[in-house]
Amino acid sequence: MRIKSALAAGCLAAVLLLSGCARPPAANLLLVTFDTARADRLGCYGFSAARTPALDSLAREGALFSRCFTVAPVTLPAHASLFTGLYPPAHGVRDNGLYRLEDKALTLAEILRSQGFSTAAVIGSYVVTSRFGLAQGFDYYDERLNSRPDLPAVFFIERTAAEVTEAALRWLESRKRKSPFALWLHYYDPHSPYQPPSPFDSLFRDNPYDGEIAFADRELGRFLTRLKETGEYDNTLIIVAGDHGEALGEHGEPTHGIFLYNATVHVPLIVRLPGDSCAGRKIGRNVSLLDVLPTVLSYFGIKIPEGVQGENLLPLIFQPGDGGKAGPDAQRALYLETLLPENTFGWHAAGGLVRGGLKYIESPEPELYDLERDFGERDDLAPADSSAVKREAARYAGLRKKLEREARQQLAGRLSLDSESAERLRALGYISGPSGRPASGETSRPSPRRMILSLGKFMNGVVAEAEGDHPAALAAFDSVLARDPENVYALLYKGYVFMELHEAPLALEQYRRAVQLKPESPANFLLGLACLRLDSLAEAQAWLERTIALNPSHARANALLAEVLMRRGEQDSALYRLEEARRLAPQDKEILNDLGKLLLDRGKTEEAARCFEQALAVDSLYPLALFNLGIADYSLGRLEEAEHCLQTLAARFTRDEKVLNNLGVVLAGRGKVKEAFQAYERATAADSTYAPAYNNLGNLYASDKKYEPAEKNYLRALALDSTYAQACFSLGYLYFQSGESPGPAKKYLERALGLEPGAAWAGEARKALKELGG
Repeated sequence: MRIKSALAAGCLAAVLLLSGCARPPAANLLLVTFDTARADRLGCYGFSAARTPALDSLAREGALFSRCFTVAPVTLPAHASLFTGLYPPAHGVRDNGLYRLEDKALTLAEILRSQGFSTAAVIGSYVVTSRFGLAQGFDYYDERLNSRPDLPAVFFIERTAAEVTEAALRWLESRKRKSPFALWLHYYDPHSPYQPPSPFDSLFRDNPYDGEIAFADRELGRFLTRLKETGEYDNTLIIVAGDHGEALGEHGEPTHGIFLYNATVHVPLIVRLPGDSCAGRKIGRNVSLLDVLPTVLSYFGIKIPEGVQGENLLPLIFQPGDGGKAGPDAQRALYLETLLPENTFGWHAAGGLVRGGLKYIESPEPELYDLERDFGERDDLAPADSSAVKREAARYAGLRKKLEREARQQLAGRLSLDSESAERLRALGYISGPSGRPASGETSRPSPRRMILSLGKFMNGVVAEAEGDHPAALAAFDSVLARDPENVYALLYKGYVFMELHEAPLALEQYRRAVQLKPESPANFLLGLACLRLDSLAEAQAWLERTIALNPSHARANALLAEVLMRRGEQDSALYRLEEARRLAPQDKEILNDLGKLLLDRGKTEEAARCFEQALAVDSLYPLALFNLGIADYSLGRLEEAEHCLQTLAARFTRDEKVLNNLGVVLAGRGKVKEAFQAYERATAADSTYAPAYNNLGNLYASDKKYEPAEKNYLRALALDSTYAQACFSLGYLYFQSGESPGPAKKYLERALGLEPGAAWAGEARKALKELGG
């Protein structure tokens, strides 16, 4: 693998000025990847039902490559190839989740940054987060993703195109304009499940996948509009590429990753150069995602590092006449692969070769297609033309050996996929991980073409679960397991559905079976979670400790183990686990909040406040961190800051009794008595059984020497909770101050101390009792 020291050789070269390019190179680069976007579902590629005005406009202004192929129909390997100019065997990233791009890899972002570019990325999915190595070379890498609020933080998985665009616009406005920028935008919306927002959900009711593409296109258009308003548009090289397509049921494949048919490996590629001299050019030569890096570097006059396997496309863009089909490179061989079938299901992996008009697919049942007349690959030529199959198979084998020989000189980037990553990928519909089946050579692996029916049913279950149709999901996974009883991921999904149904005992059955089949399975973590739900704390601790032993980098397992330890009274051990979780996942807002809460409980208020502030730096409206920071600020005497936190929450959660009650405490502390009364009254109106609000109302009345309403509210609090020590103290101290009821005063003060002898008010209670002769 080319190492970073190669940057020393990355000096500026003379810019190649070709016929038809009269303008100087752009100052900036905007690279956009449309995840899971089929080329043939875009308007500029001839799809009449598309609604893609932004992409269509870029195609009219630039060059469109009608036969661009990805290297793999899987997100992470495809992006790794785009950013390195290398095939997967060379850069070492062969599947989602299981691999990480090595730090020694030389990326497009690193090269551009070395030449003075300000580099930034805004991504839309967990699949390409910095954990997997793609952040190399980016000054700013925005990977703040969303989660479903009803699920643990392990499911922080993606964000919408609107959120990606908003984040990108914020970066654009905040950047210093002294240097050119290179910005990568990653739109993930076309990935399943297909759930476009309004109005695209109704406009594309029958084809929601197309609605997702239309939505992402609109958001790209919004960013391009702002780029024009800033005056940067005409000075920016813009490249839009797809990482892979989507089968949509073709050849029996529901989504992508299993086969190498054009539905998933034919991707859009649009290159928009400043000026209009090359506008509207359509190029029919076979090209690859590998070609983006050398093309960008050539355009900016930067030397292409040695070993890059992609090709500079600028000569094709400026070559007049034939659409790029003729010439000595027309028979260029493009390599394809997917290891996902093997890694996930234990099925046979697939490889392929595109050369000229022919496409060869290597598998237990080799396939051969004539793409000139059969781009949809309906007519397999292999059965009738064995000589052509042998010829293309030999070419494929030769190319593969060459790539593997080069790859042996590189460092492998394979990860041990931890349960946390597996679960996040699971939530996205990716299920990569060692299948638990025998390794290659131990037994023959089944052909994906023969097993695709199981995959279809499996994906039906995945979609049903995502849509909340639990009976349909369970039926689908049962159908898969009836045909393939050792399908570990069907068991995991089935267990997950039971967890959603609050049937933890049934989930345990599935997870235990999965662990039997695959001891290193993500089921270890899920067993810990299920046991915690059932209050089986010792067993939960054992499973979570096993998870961490298998995967020491599992942040969420450390955090969950901390919860178990706290419930078992082992505070010091819990603190250690949360600190370890923070080290492993410093941007995880839930872990930061949990650590802050434990520190707050242990009296380390300043440290706790910093944790809550760090959580809010990730998500400025994270409710738990806002609430806890308000409590911490109040404890530290920072009343104005505390009020800001709680007022922000009260505006969003208008009937949350805890928020309103604590807001009242802060307002009272700031002398805003009338507003404090209103806050407490709103709290009791929101929940008439919430004792602390009545106690605090009593405190306000008592401070104004209105003893009767104070007594009434204290008694109301105790009627709701007879063990509420604070209210016992408040009522006893009221009687003590009034001087009229020494007997009841003594009674309630003694009860308060019996309930909480170490409370903050205990000293005052003992002093009063002493004066009362108690």
